Amino acid sequence: MSTYTPAHSFSKTVTYKSIYTDEVLLKALSGNPRRSTSWDQLVDVSDDNFFIELQKEIESGKDYTVVGRPIHENGITYLPLKHS
Repeated sequence: MSTYTPAHSFSKTVTYKSIYTDEVLLKALSGNPRRSTSWDQLVDVSDDNFFIELQKEIESGKDYTVVGRPIHENGITYLPLKHS
């Protein structure tokens, strides 16, 4: 719903809507490791410019879905996104 909120104390605040079915909720609470294997883009969460541009795209009507938990590799945290 938003990716960049300059008025917030931490400007790269991702605000999103989650829709859970009973099945999805049980999987989330299972304690089993989960990692998405299908995404369109892995975003380096330290890239301020990306989040500013993504916010502009969201405001123009484009949709994105966070398709998994953050991925931590080689000291970098990535967010897996799918373009809707």
